[in-house]
Amino acid sequence: MPAKAWPRRSDDPVQAARLAAAAERTLAALPVAPSTEAARCRLLATLALELRGARDPRGPQAAAEAERLAENLGEPALLALALNGQFLHSCTRAGLAARRDRIGARIVELADRHDLPSSQVLGHLVRLQARGALGDFTGADHHAATADRLADRYERPLATVFTRWYRAMRLAAHGHPDAARQAYQAAEEELAAGGMPGLRGPGRSAFRARTPCGPDV
Repeated sequence: MPAKAWPRRSDDPVQAARLAAAAERTLAALPVAPSTEAARCRLLATLALELRGARDPRGPQAAAEAERLAENLGEPALLALALNGQFLHSCTRAGLAARRDRIGARIVELADRHDLPSSQVLGHLVRLQARGALGDFTGADHHAATADRLADRYERPLATVFTRWYRAMRLAAHGHPDAARQAYQAAEEELAAGGMPGLRGPGRSAFRARTPCGPDV
């Protein structure tokens, strides 16, 4: 399952609802036994990912349970997937950027230690978002550059969608509206070809205007 770096909503809400329902049915039918814990963990992580952006307590519950199981199993890839779920459910209110930064740091450390390329990219994107939200542009710049470098090395082109939007926002935050407008336009053109409709639609203008200065978001 590909990593998810955008918590707002699913690219395909109908399909996400079907996947979540299928995961719940499978979890209910799965025997409770040590031999099924890895499958249970993966199903819970899938549920957490597909419920991102939903006002449903089941999503964060599933993410927390998946993380607990993955840690008990000692499975790095499963733990990275579970932490992805935790990140996606840590954007529900203002004031959680420090938590997201801790999650991102855990993903980076885990991915570096166990050679998990997709999770390496994800971890740096998580930290990019978190450091930017905290107004730490130096830190965010570092994670943007690292994500771009890893995305190029491991052929993960969609990562640059997020780093482009960050750099456009950074221009706006530093008082360069004309350059920011041009950068947003370029980022939106790349987004249109990226196959991620969950990043478009209602609320897009607010996203474009948002800057991470001031209050933690």
